[in-house]
Amino acid sequence: MQQSPRYPNLNLIPANAEADVNDFEVKGKSIGAKQVQILLGQTDALLTKHRVQDARKILDQQATEVRITTTSIPLDIYPLTIKDAAHRQRQNGMPKLRYMMC
Repeated sequence: MQQSPRYPNLNLIPANAEADVNDFEVKGKSIGAKQVQILLGQTDALLTKHRVQDARKILDQQATEVRITTTSIPLDIYPLTIKDAAHRQRQNGMPKLRYMMC
């Protein structure tokens, strides 16, 4: 197993990171603080009447979602896989190498 001399306990190394932000919208349009206050008032009125599912529909529209995706390379197996693929490629040719790397 190859390890980083600087971080000897590192098993995965991040190769790429992406963040997608879905901000809250109503009917496809971003809304301001005043509109949020109006929607919260409507939600409070519905909850007072015990109409939880109707209030939930309003609240669901106000959620901001952040999805972070990180692609990492496993340091335990990656170097061995590359060495094995290179060895097999020398023996069997390129088609086998493509199969191993997928």
